[in-house]
Amino acid sequence: MGNAFANNPFNDGEKNNLFSFFGIRTANERDGYDIDQYQQRQDKDHSSSFTKAPPAAAPPTPTPPPPPPTPSPTTANTSEEPMSWRRWADELSDKSEKRNPGTVADLHRRCREIIPTPFDGLKIIKNMALNDQLGIGHALTLSVPGNSLYQFSASYIGDHHHIVTGENFPTLTGEIDAKGNLTANITNYLSARIRSKFSATMVDSEVVHSQLSADYLGDDFTFSLILNNVDVKQRTGVIVASYLQELMPTLSVGVELIYQTDETVPGGHAAVVSTVARYQSGNKQWSGSININSLELCYSQSYGQCLRACVEMQADFLKRQALGQLAYHCTLPSAQFNFRGCIDTRGVISAVWEKRLEPLPMLWVIAARMNHVSGNFLLGIGTVMD
Repeated sequence: MGNAFANNPFNDGEKNNLFSFFGIRTANERDGYDIDQYQQRQDKDHSSSFTKAPPAAAPPTPTPPPPPPTPSPTTANTSEEPMSWRRWADELSDKSEKRNPGTVADLHRRCREIIPTPFDGLKIIKNMALNDQLGIGHALTLSVPGNSLYQFSASYIGDHHHIVTGENFPTLTGEIDAKGNLTANITNYLSARIRSKFSATMVDSEVVHSQLSADYLGDDFTFSLILNNVDVKQRTGVIVASYLQELMPTLSVGVELIYQTDETVPGGHAAVVSTVARYQSGNKQWSGSININSLELCYSQSYGQCLRACVEMQADFLKRQALGQLAYHCTLPSAQFNFRGCIDTRGVISAVWEKRLEPLPMLWVIAARMNHVSGNFLLGIGTVMD
């Protein structure tokens, strides 16, 4: 077979992690001999040999020993006090070789961010920031009868910053339309490692959708639990449990379990187990998930700072259907211009064009979608005013 590492696809750190994962012991591993520490001692001895010795006529005056260190309130009894945000940040800096891989729900996020989302009709959005944490917004959509609506939104973003995810918390957002339909979302961190989310939608004064989720963020893994439309009295709902583990800085694998119970499900309940994986190498990323019913594969790549592209393939084994999409995202920061385009195997082409009109605080948006098979076409024009 030859040498598998002849082309050197891994660096030394990734190779050692791969050897350790398969139980292969490399040279000088855990034998009491550290090359790096030995080299540092050699350099220190070598530099000290060039240090000038004090003259013999003036012997050094003995200095009194330093006083014993006084324990500070922040360091005393650290084993008994609960872990604080500062202590957890220090631990993360000491374990820089480990990195949280994120959640399984965000496994294909890098690819899906490139795919455009077109809209139909005329849309006008006005956002206003009342202060650094509170903001409100108005959205008016004019389209075919039945799809025209007005929405009022409000958001609150806390001033706490999470060191791993980079999110500010707590976060509260809500939207209500002219008919009284309400959508609310709450995100908060219960501790340094536990993130909780809750979302609900009310239509005609009834809760039609609710979701409660919790994520445990480890040093190199994430465990998530989602409860979707769970009704204990009716014994209905969907429970999703997932686990994502980072094996190497470039490779993460995991598993996801989806359990549903409902009267409409054959047998009253069903469960599906999926295997997921993600591989990153520089500006490239591969991600995939597979189970007994479906398959999803994604590939994305960045070409400098102005162009990104992705390929997504979804297959449904039960319906014997498959869909492939090719999308790209072009951005010009100097011109404040963004363009997203996509074409799929059904003959549907979609695009979203965004341009900020300086010096006006306004973003101009044009969206379109064309189905070449059926001949359907939709066009959307919108503006976002800050």
